[in-house]
Amino acid sequence: MKRFELYHPIMTKRYNLDWLNKFTVKEINPLRANQDVALSAGRTADFDLEATVKFIQDAMRQVMKDQSLIWGIAERSSKEFLGEFALLNYDAEERTMELHYELLPAAQNHGVMTEILKHMIEFSFKELGLQYLKAVTPINNVVAQHQLEQLGFARTIQTKQSIHYRLYSTEQ
Repeated sequence: MKRFELYHPIMTKRYNLDWLNKFTVKEINPLRANQDVALSAGRTADFDLEATVKFIQDAMRQVMKDQSLIWGIAERSSKEFLGEFALLNYDAEERTMELHYELLPAAQNHGVMTEILKHMIEFSFKELGLQYLKAVTPINNVVAQHQLEQLGFARTIQTKQSIHYRLYSTEQ
């Protein structure tokens, strides 16, 4: 597999995915500071710009260490920042990663993630050669659960706090 730092930008029909450091902190902070987005993602909201800077730095460090891939999502024509998409925790032995995504409220329910998820699932299996993808949603994120299930992800574990999913490659 290529070095992770080479996997950018990625383009779908309507969106560009590029490294978080290609966007400004002021573009990313509204996503990271939004309480509803944070709750849906199972994380705490960033309380200031410095927390967002630290998130971006940590994310890019993971990319450079070939451990995770984390992109900002922008609408192709306007270049407006819409959210982030990540493939986290690369396991070379199992050939798997965990999928994670967040969208600004204004970008939700417009088909953004459906287009990106379909593209990135194919990318994960064909380009990265993964055997399977994992995903974890907070128990209250019914929208993400429905979206994952529509794309073929199967529930593997359910706890009081979260639901775990897997999607296996058909390329095996």
